[in-house]
Amino acid sequence: MAKKSKTLLGALLTPTPGCSLPTGKLVKLTDDLESFRELIDCKTIEHLSMGWAPGVVLDAFMDEEGMLARKRPFIFQGTKFFGNVLLLRRGKNSDSDSLLFNDFMAIAELCYAFDMTGEWGIK
Repeated sequence: MAKKSKTLLGALLTPTPGCSLPTGKLVKLTDDLESFRELIDCKTIEHLSMGWAPGVVLDAFMDEEGMLARKRPFIFQGTKFFGNVLLLRRGKNSDSDSLLFNDFMAIAELCYAFDMTGEWGIK
């Protein structure tokens, strides 16, 4: 039986021209690799787990070839990324899950700008 895909809320971080901080945006996407690749704009996805808060892990999905493709870099949580990065919350059974409102607010503090107009109408 095929796994039924679900809709997730995540944060898409993109490089900000002239700044080492990313620009963030709330995104709604389907929980499948093709949706991740399309959103990140890459052929091959790399995954990185990041400690976020006590007992909370973020899943960061990025272009595996971002540095080789000379995509613009940015710094997030002390890590240098190249190109677009999708952030999701680690869920039960080690699968990815939607970020919570508080996650978005904390991520926004680490960005040059963050657009949350999609789901909550906040900017």
